[in-house]
Amino acid sequence: MKKKQKKLQELINTLKNGDRVITNGGLYGTIAGTGDNHFILKVDDHVKLTISKNAITGLQPPDKV
Repeated sequence: MKKKQKKLQELINTLKNGDRVITNGGLYGTIAGTGDNHFILKVDDHVKLTISKNAITGLQPPDKV
């Protein structure tokens, strides 16, 4: 379990604008900005959400749009 948490934390620390991610709530989106403890997640053309960095569960699979 610690290995999985450490790997996820490393992923979160390396995320940058344009990376496509999925949240623990099931939202798919693209990183549009970063802050100390949050990301700006673009989920649609004119929809951006501020989410906690801890809400990221991983990268989107390549086949999701």
